Amino acid sequence: KTVYGRDKKACQRCGKKQSKPYGQFHIHHRVSFAEKDLRLNIDNIVLLCVKCHHWVHSRRNKNKEFLGAFQVSMEGGDKNDIILGRQPS
Repeated sequence: KTVYGRDKKACQRCGKKQSKPYGQFHIHHRVSFAEKDLRLNIDNIVLLCVKCHHWVHSRRNKNKEFLGAFQVSMEGGDKNDIILGRQPS
């Protein structure tokens, strides 16, 4: 629910709004789900529509958008800290 609220029930790539309660959107991990320490880090997770989620993991995503690195939100602190993860193979 936190990700849906933060991302305002909209795909973070194309901006599509969610019109049904479930099924149109995926939760995407920027750094691979295999990195156990980052699985539940809210800054590592974004809301994407199904179409954009498939695009992110496709060869068409030449710039590796939404893959590998993310900004950490720090309460009362600086948002410039970057976490880097391994790129999915």
